[in-house]
Formats: sequence, C-alpha cells, structure tokens
Amino acid sequence: MSHSHRRPTSSNLWFRMDVPRDVRELAGVTSWQKSLETADPAIADVRRASYSAHYKAEVIRLRAILKEQIARNADQLVG
Repeated sequence: MSHSHRRPTSSNLWFRMDVPRDVRELAGVTSWQKSLETADPAIADVRRASYSAHYKAEVIRLRAILKEQIARNADQLVG
C-alpha cells in the first residue's frame, strides 16, 4: 500500500501511498506523497513506517466520516 521511491530531481527518498478509492473524494487527492528527507534506506524505512501509520489512521477516520454520511443520507431518504 505504501512504498519509497526516488525522484529523478532529488537524492532523497520519498514516501508514497495511494488513497483508497472509497475515500478519495473526502481526501481530495489520489495519493499522499512526502519527502523522507534522507537518502539513507535505513532511516527512510523508519520514516516511511511513521507516515504509513499516520495515513492508515487517516483512512480509518475518513471511512468513519463516509459511514456517517451514508447513514445520514439513508435516514433522509427513509425519513
């Protein structure tokens, strides 16, 4: 779901994680990308893990919002 890559214009490694399709509209982007601000693979792994945990929590939060929206819309339709 997430990985590190190196951009042609940078010596630093970058974090990239695709946003799941069901929450892309809420997130406003199709992927999250951040510079890991290091070229050292060991340091990059630690930073990537941190970003990965952060954005996985964000997906959970966005899915909770989506679930509330769906329930609210269903109540309005039935109401």
